[in-house]
Amino acid sequence: MNELHRLIIAASGFASIIGFAWIALAMRAHWQRVKPSSPLSPVRQRRLRLQGALSLALSLALCLSAEETGMAILLWAMYLSLGAIIVALALAWHPRGLRFLLPADTD
Repeated sequence: MNELHRLIIAASGFASIIGFAWIALAMRAHWQRVKPSSPLSPVRQRRLRLQGALSLALSLALCLSAEETGMAILLWAMYLSLGAIIVALALAWHPRGLRFLLPADTD
């Protein structure tokens, strides 16, 4: 396994985690725990959902580019599970830690 292959696999995992974080932040309850001082606008909510979906699709594309189809789907499924667990734990223990995924300017 060469260095580029490892990098692509790692990028796929990070894309999965970030995708789930953006999808979670598109929910008002999670948004309020992360950014209690600013309301979640409908535009920002749609943008976060779209970013999350695109990030999960990127995760799949990276898996498919690094592995054969069967292994790529299995790897992506594991990254989906891992990403969901990591984001759930982050929201439970330190929700404001997800602020780095948001732009400085809020709607």
